[in-house]
Amino acid sequence: MQSKSKEGNKNFRSSHNAVEIIAHRGASAWAPENTLAAFDLAWQQNADAIECDIHLSRDGHCVISHDASTVRAVGSGLIISQHTLADLKKLDMGRWKGAFWAGQTIPTLKETLARLPPGKRIFIEVKSGLATVPALKKDILSSSLSLEQVVVISFDADVIAAVKRELSQVEICLLSGLELDSSANKWKPAASDLLAKSRACNADGLDLLACAGVDEEFITMARAAGLKVFVWTVNNPDDMRNFLELGVDGIATDYPAWARRHRQWHISGRPFLNNGVTAHRGNSAEWPENTLPAFQNAMQIGADWLELDVKCTVDGQLVVMHDENTGRVGDANLNVLSTYAELKKVDVACQFRQSHGLSYETCPRTSIPLLAEVLALAKRQDKTRISIHPGCNSVSEICDLVKNFKAEAHVGFNNISLKILRQARYLLGCKTPLFWDREEGIDLDADIRLALEEGIETIVLYHPTVTSQALDRIHKAGLLAGVWTIDDFDVMKRLLAWGIDRIYTNNPALLLKTRRSFPIKLLPSNGVF
Repeated sequence: MQSKSKEGNKNFRSSHNAVEIIAHRGASAWAPENTLAAFDLAWQQNADAIECDIHLSRDGHCVISHDASTVRAVGSGLIISQHTLADLKKLDMGRWKGAFWAGQTIPTLKETLARLPPGKRIFIEVKSGLATVPALKKDILSSSLSLEQVVVISFDADVIAAVKRELSQVEICLLSGLELDSSANKWKPAASDLLAKSRACNADGLDLLACAGVDEEFITMARAAGLKVFVWTVNNPDDMRNFLELGVDGIATDYPAWARRHRQWHISGRPFLNNGVTAHRGNSAEWPENTLPAFQNAMQIGADWLELDVKCTVDGQLVVMHDENTGRVGDANLNVLSTYAELKKVDVACQFRQSHGLSYETCPRTSIPLLAEVLALAKRQDKTRISIHPGCNSVSEICDLVKNFKAEAHVGFNNISLKILRQARYLLGCKTPLFWDREEGIDLDADIRLALEEGIETIVLYHPTVTSQALDRIHKAGLLAGVWTIDDFDVMKRLLAWGIDRIYTNNPALLLKTRRSFPIKLLPSNGVF
């Protein structure tokens, strides 16, 4: 029956052309883990694969549960190996997650395989040893799936070897944790030992605890040995960015929709930073806002995005300025509907210099920059990108200029207006990142629906409206959550603790320091696969 596999599995990832997003026990951040509801939600969130755990019931069925008993989900549960499927099906496996999920029963592997959509995959962890292999084989071969849709994983090398003997065309991965030996400053097991163990049991890859031990050197060694590398369980924004950058074959996460949005942001072959720090009008805490020195410094200190405002002068020049006139920042008050030659004469560092008690030597006279100058600055590096906040009548001209500079990969757009964002996406293409700025009094659920319809990646909330519940709702929809504009250290810490993806700040140096010193988690991980 193995001939049903047709194409084999070795090049499955190439059909995705991206790191595979694997829903760990389904979309388990939101639905009760290892239930059909969690798996269905993962498919709704467009995960590439689901991961599940199987044990063998007393009457020989492959039953999906992480633990050997149901006590964690039910309270006073049953040991799976000692009970029949009929007994196990009587238990409510969903109520612990909330009344909405009440009535979810323990699924079988057969039921789960039958619901697998075309082109999707399932990672099956064998928990109950060699005795499970015959039933596992029967369920897989009796399903309508191609064998390339199935991956079997286990910590037990004997199970890996047995499954490979019985199902040679199914992809098999050896699971392993990694632990740092602080006395020797080495990770255990060593990479060489894991590779040798994988070869001995004929595994196709390694499925590893997501930690610093899975680094570029490790992945290079695994690839040289012909092995894929998957990691689990990634619910941390920094870890997600790191493993996307490393280019592992797949990432298991409790937040599949959120992970897909991070993958969408990742630009293969580009070393752009992705640290969630948007320098608002450049490093405007230390340099005059919306000026070339402010932008240069934000790039130098390592902000991944800098935000700037663009308007069109009366003679058609695209200039970088926030207000409709220069009175708040300059030594003269000219309206944007002046010529660029007139605006260029204004010293837009004037008010910054005076308010900070600086001299002309430390804060020289500065002119309003052209957008073309900022694009030229951006094109000289591949670390920081530019989020353009356009005036309502200048989107077409801005996009033309971006295309003339061949700077499409260097820019995104932020605005409160969906019309403006829609136009920018239409003119520059579907990969242009969009940040939807929101104000007070919004209907967040309605905004989430609109963002999904429009293909907007990030909702940027006004900071007084941000709550941990609001972030959860945004993340559940598979969107990224940002906030504007935060300069307070304690507020930064709180938002990072809640799992905010992006912070707009006038003080990017402070935010970068805060991010380095503060652990960022979306969901505490118990470190158990």
